[in-house]
Amino acid sequence: MTQHIFPFQFVANDLALDFVNTRIRAGTQIHDLIATPARLSLWLQEVGLDCPLDNWTDKDFKELYELRDVLTHTSWAAIEGSEVDRDAIRLINNHLLNHRSDLNLSKNEHGFHVTKRDVPLSSTDLLGLLAYITAQMLSSTDSKRLKNCAHADCILVFKDISKSGRRRWCSMETCGNRSKVAAFRAGGNG
Repeated sequence: MTQHIFPFQFVANDLALDFVNTRIRAGTQIHDLIATPARLSLWLQEVGLDCPLDNWTDKDFKELYELRDVLTHTSWAAIEGSEVDRDAIRLINNHLLNHRSDLNLSKNEHGFHVTKRDVPLSSTDLLGLLAYITAQMLSSTDSKRLKNCAHADCILVFKDISKSGRRRWCSMETCGNRSKVAAFRAGGNG
């Protein structure tokens, strides 16, 4: 029996939430889209992060998945307006200590420019970066704009950047369409 490979879901309008969305529900099962080093490497490539996994240890992978669990919990707490566990904040802050900027300021005859240094990220650097972008997202985004998909079977979250702030679906092409089809059939038209 061949295991189905699910595509990555880049529907969140935010890298931190796209990382949270590396777990999806299909039917009644939760699938981890970055469960193997090969899949994690592919995800990192697709989001444009240079982070070779050659020297990663089991501890590095464990810390990555632990951080994803905390970011998932923290994102859902922000969406629901509920309390965030102090240990979650502590873990994020511990990783924030390891955040290093990959930006470099330079000046030429036309003025100042900020460019990215071409240095691969270590596992510690990646965890620090994910903690940083999460902290930035949570501290700069109105919690009313952080949402979970309205489809009952979807666990994806997103930042609603629509002008009206009324986005309901992770993706109109998938969950939005499934909901409209279900509503059409329930109305006796299918």
